[in-house]
Amino acid sequence: MGVDQSPQPYIGAVPPGAYWIRNSYSGNALDLEGSNAAPGTPIVNYQVHRGLNQKWILEPGIRGYKIKNAKTGTFMGFASHDGINKGSSISGNPAAIEWDIVSEGSNYKIRLSADTSLILDLANYGTENGNKVIVWPDNCGANQHWILESCNPATYVGIIGPGAYWIRNGHTKAALDLAVPSCAPATPVINGEITRRPSQKWILETGTHGFRFKNAETGTYLSIAYRLAPVKYMNVTCNPLPMEWDVVKNGWNYRFVVFSSIGVQS
Repeated sequence: MGVDQSPQPYIGAVPPGAYWIRNSYSGNALDLEGSNAAPGTPIVNYQVHRGLNQKWILEPGIRGYKIKNAKTGTFMGFASHDGINKGSSISGNPAAIEWDIVSEGSNYKIRLSADTSLILDLANYGTENGNKVIVWPDNCGANQHWILESCNPATYVGIIGPGAYWIRNGHTKAALDLAVPSCAPATPVINGEITRRPSQKWILETGTHGFRFKNAETGTYLSIAYRLAPVKYMNVTCNPLPMEWDVVKNGWNYRFVVFSSIGVQS
């Protein structure tokens, strides 16, 4: 009797399924340009809008995932799979190739399975809509780190419920407030005199690993500069893109812990 030696499916750093994929440096999403199914359609970095052309389905292969666009059914690859070199731009292709996804801190690197020296790279750290995405040798740049957000995540359960809150500092008793009522990215968040104006009202929305704190006046979220990895003493701001905060009990009060960097606290 023979023994079936057929290869086992790939097991990656994230489970198979549907994901939004964003660049850690720009905050923008992998986007199949124009939702076009034609071979060679560029895959670019574009402002997050949650369209199906920004939704990617990870299907296990043998040495990596086949990354399929939810809108067109085409796969992340290249205009031609022959002669792939550093600097080659990625595009949609009906023929699948495999990508190895590995952890990098709280983010991920996406490596070409056929040549793991080449990884997915936001070309020239560009932040404009339509910026090219290429493969490039690993240089540990933030533009080579990617955030994979499940489209069907588990739901965070906090020690307080979601809803609208006034948030005061336990020492100063002053309120969490916007320096100015602006929707602009990186608007400073301050500790100010209690007035109960809308900019001091925060709506806790349930995320995957924590609450998203949305300002009732502007609709922007309590965050830090989302292009940077959080470190201690970094100023807290409001941004259009949410960041999740784990709310933990601290005596009679609470602490807010940035999910993406355990131990960095507000």
